[in-house]
Amino acid sequence: MFIGQTLATENYDDGGGVTARTATVYTDWFPRLGNAATFAFEVIFISDPDGSGDSAPTIKMTIQTKNLIDYDGGSGQSDVASVTATTAGVLPKYGENLLELVRLKFEFYDDGAVPSERVMVTTFRALEPAWVTN
Repeated sequence: MFIGQTLATENYDDGGGVTARTATVYTDWFPRLGNAATFAFEVIFISDPDGSGDSAPTIKMTIQTKNLIDYDGGSGQSDVASVTATTAGVLPKYGENLLELVRLKFEFYDDGAVPSERVMVTTFRALEPAWVTN
C-alpha cells in the first residue's frame, strides 16, 4: 500500500518560543472491500534526537472514510479509528462502519509538553488491510 514512506518535521524557534510543526501525508482514496477491516502500519525507524527514549516524536495513523458523493474535508467524511506510535514496530487497528471509500492519514509530530528545537525523522509503511467481508 504505502512502502517505505519517510517523513521529516522540524521544531523551530520563531523568536516567540519553539513551535512544533506536524508533517501530514495521505494515501489515495480506495474502495472498501467490506464493512470492516484490520489496518496496520509498520514503523521501521523513528528518530530519538536526544537518545533518552522519553522524548521521541509521535506518528499517528487515522482511518478515514466517506461516500463517493462526499468531497474531501466535508461533513460526510469521518475518522473511524486511529493509533499512535513512538517506537518501531507493527501497529494494527480495527476499523468498522466503513463507507464506500477509505484512506489512511499519517501525522508525524513532537508530542512533548515543551517542544525543543530539533529535526525529527520517521520511516514507515502501510500494510494491506485484512477485510471483513459482508
